[in-house]
Formats: sequence, C-alpha cells, structure tokens
Amino acid sequence: MTRFKSKRNSVYLSDGTVKKTVSDAAAANLEAEYLCKLKADNVAVPEVLDVVENTLCLQYIPGDTLPDFLAKNPSEAELTAAAEGLAAWFADFYQITNNDVISTKASNASEAEKSQHLSHSPSASQPPLYLRGEFSAFTHNPTLQTPNSKLIPIRGDVNGRNFIIYDGKWYGVDFEKYCFGAKEEDAGRLLAFANTYSLSDRKMQEYFVSVLKKSLIDNLRLESARVEYFFENELEAMRLRRNL
Repeated sequence: MTRFKSKRNSVYLSDGTVKKTVSDAAAANLEAEYLCKLKADNVAVPEVLDVVENTLCLQYIPGDTLPDFLAKNPSEAELTAAAEGLAAWFADFYQITNNDVISTKASNASEAEKSQHLSHSPSASQPPLYLRGEFSAFTHNPTLQTPNSKLIPIRGDVNGRNFIIYDGKWYGVDFEKYCFGAKEEDAGRLLAFANTYSLSDRKMQEYFVSVLKKSLIDNLRLESARVEYFFENELEAMRLRRNL
C-alpha cells in the first residue's frame, strides 16, 4: 500500500486503485458527482470506480505531480509543452464551468439570488453541484471587477500536487473544494505555487513560471493585471501561512 501526501484526507493506493477517505459520506458523494460530470464532458480527471460510505475509489493515474515533474529538471522544450498542456487542461475545465456564469453583482450570494439563477437550470428540485461551493475573495474586491466580470466555478485548489502529468497529458485530481471566482484567480495562485517550490535550478523554475503565465493568459484570454494581483496575493498568503 502506497500513501499519498494529503493534509485533509487519507489517500492511498491499494490493488491498483486510489482510495480517498474524506470527512463524511456527503463530501465523498459530492466530489464523486463533480468528477463524474467533468469526466463525462471529457475533462482529464480520474474515473470514479465506486463510493463506499466516505471513501472514494478512483482510477490510478501514474505519473508526476507538477512539483515532481519540475524536480527532474526538464528541458525548455519539455517545460514549454508542460505549460501549454496545463493551459489546455484549464481550457477544457472552463469550457464546462463557463456555461454556468453569475454576474459579480451577486457577490453576496444570497439564497434568493441562488434560487433565481437556479430557476434557469434544467431542474430546480436541488441546487446543481456548482451552486454548492463558496465564493472566492474575488467577489469582495470591487477594484478587480468590471461591468463584464463573470463568476464561474473555478478550480480553487490549484496546488501543483493536484495536477499529474502522464504520457504528456495533464490530469486534475482532488476536487474536494471548489468555489465561484474568476479564472485569473486560478492562474495567479497556480503561478505562485510553481514559483515557490524548492528546486535546485532556479533559472529553470523562473523560465517555467514565465511560459506558464504566457500560456494561461493567451489561451484563456485572461487579464494580466488581475493574474498578477492574485499571484502577489497568494505569495503574501504563503508568507503568512509559513511564518516567513
């Protein structure tokens, strides 16, 4: 049995299957629902094989997480391909979630506003999964918003260990947490994580961060100033968390 790093859950590989035990059965079923939705829409995520009480049984994706990939000192060509691949993964992800946008005018997320948005959904018997998340810091910072700003379900937890590259393709794992926000938030925070891994080759790391930033902004049509804001904001949050 091989255990994987996880601060919140017990995650291990047993008989070729990843077993992830979360806080309760409701949390397990919610994550399973999200994964099944993404998988059905051709987003690269693990297949849900079974859910037993509060444990998900998931397809094992062999390969390297983002920090493990970078620790192998890949070439510039490999770094560029990896950056473009990550941007492509996010493009696939947002193609699904972007179908369910909410104006930033609903930043306080009252139940009435949620119900109003829900009334346009195919089924109003139960809030769709994407309305069961939480709103990100983006909604509380008016300086980042424009009249055309939209909130969508974003990846949220963009720690590089939640992305695995296998046979040249990136997979997203660990969808326990998600929230409404802006694409720039995901991008800025991912860049901050990539920028702070303890690696032996700082020049290589800086190159990767630069090509990843360009790939995300170009391919996802992001606003660079807001990406930079969330990048700096996450760096400061890291300093506070780590007492640096």
